[in-house]
Amino acid sequence: MIKITEENAHKYHRLIWRWLARHVGYVKRDWPGWRKIKNSNSNCFACMLADIRAGELDPYDGGFAHCSVCPIKEWREKVTDGRENDEPACLVYNSAFEKWQTVWDDDEQSRLAIVISEMEWE
Repeated sequence: MIKITEENAHKYHRLIWRWLARHVGYVKRDWPGWRKIKNSNSNCFACMLADIRAGELDPYDGGFAHCSVCPIKEWREKVTDGRENDEPACLVYNSAFEKWQTVWDDDEQSRLAIVISEMEWE
């Protein structure tokens, strides 16, 4: 079983989102790569890495991620810009992920998956 690390999280993030771009109508938990990778309830490599960065003893427990150390720059900045918000930045109105979850157009869902796969990581 592969564990997520600082070194491999971005690679797997890109793999899952590129797969989702080609498999419209599927969700993150449907990705076949989970058979080889220890997963969390979030099905999100950015969330798992944020938990690792925050020192979580078990980043696979599926709790809320530590969004202030999210590797995706755009989402982390939404958390650290002084805004009060109970939701993770990736779920706020109009984020690429929020749109991907709710869009009904196959081409648009595929396009958004590509956008998410290419988001800047730090």
